[in-house]
Amino acid sequence: RIADNLFCAFFFIEIIVRFLAFAQKSQAFCDSWFLFDFTLVLATTWTTWVQPLMSWMRGGNDDRYGPDFQILRVFRTFRLLRLFRTARILRAMPSLQILAKAMMTAMRSALSIVL
Repeated sequence: RIADNLFCAFFFIEIIVRFLAFAQKSQAFCDSWFLFDFTLVLATTWTTWVQPLMSWMRGGNDDRYGPDFQILRVFRTFRLLRLFRTARILRAMPSLQILAKAMMTAMRSALSIVL
C-alpha cells in the first residue's frame, strides 16, 4: 500500500509538471502521449486515493469498494504500458540504454556497500 501511494504521488506530480511545461495548456490535450499518461494517472489516483477515501467515508473497513468500482481496477493493467513505452524509448536511443545500464550497475554497487 505504501508503494502504491508513493508511485501514485510520483506520477501525479509528473503529470502536473508535464502539464505546466506546455506553453499553451490546451496543447496538452492534443498530445496523445500526454492524454494516455493523464488517463493512467487519473485511474491510478482513483483506485489509490479516491476509492479508499469513499470507503472510509461510508464507514467501511474492508478493501472492497463494491461491484461498481471493480471494473475500474482494469485500468491498473494499463500501467504496464508505461513501462513498455519506456523500454521502447531505451531501444530507440542506444546511448540512453548505456546510461541506464551504468546507473543500474552503480546502484547495485552502492546497495552492496550499504548492506
